[in-house]
Amino acid sequence: MKLMRCLPAPSMGFLLLVLIGFGCGGGGASAGFSLGGGTTTTYSASGNIVTSDGTPLVAVTVALTGSAKATTTTDAYGNFSFSGLGGGAYTLTPALLDFTFDPTSASFSISSSSATDLKFVATSLSTTTGLIRTYLADLRSRADIRFLAEDRAIAGSTGATTAPMTADRCLRSELNFENSVQAFLDDSLAFLVSGSHPAPLDKAAVVRLLDAQKADVKTFSRTYYNGAAWEASSPESAARLAATVSSIDTYLDNAYQRVTAQVQALP
Repeated sequence: MKLMRCLPAPSMGFLLLVLIGFGCGGGGASAGFSLGGGTTTTYSASGNIVTSDGTPLVAVTVALTGSAKATTTTDAYGNFSFSGLGGGAYTLTPALLDFTFDPTSASFSISSSSATDLKFVATSLSTTTGLIRTYLADLRSRADIRFLAEDRAIAGSTGATTAPMTADRCLRSELNFENSVQAFLDDSLAFLVSGSHPAPLDKAAVVRLLDAQKADVKTFSRTYYNGAAWEASSPESAARLAATVSSIDTYLDNAYQRVTAQVQALP
């Protein structure tokens, strides 16, 4: 009895550590203590990416968006995983140069359990398609250079386009942009029709390349025409430039639709 009286009473901190030490976790969800006395449950999302013949695909970038944003890459077995997720809606999008994915993205929700077994099948673009992609990118790059040079001439500037924006100049710039796009689309179609590239032509893959290029051109026009220096150059420029971007978007949709239809009609 004397010995028991000599031992110090356990502190509250010690009892809390013991309680935490004896806690247990479930499969796929984890719980942690919060300062408010409750628990916070988190979940995970995991899956696998393989090629069409079932081979695991390594080094694929997988982007998570929605209730949380993160990126990861697949390991040597094609596996990927995101942890520490709360409940909510999410979307996964894989990306790897010269590969397409089915599905292109996958949406899912987390409420009371982790999301597992999320699968993607990757298809490698053919050598022919890879060469075509390089050729189209080169045509596009040359068109951008021509457009920028001609637009500086319209602005009366030999350097950056810093002259005040006017309605007339904006219209001339828009026509210059559309003419530039049409020129490299004509060159692209001529190349595809000529058969100068190695056979066979994967028309579906080429259409995907054109779709990606159209999105990139739209981004280029928005970046160019919505520059802060331009918007501040005259009172009317902000509204006028927004209308220019919208007009160019419509033009691009129609122009690429025509080219896509011609590509699909190729033998």
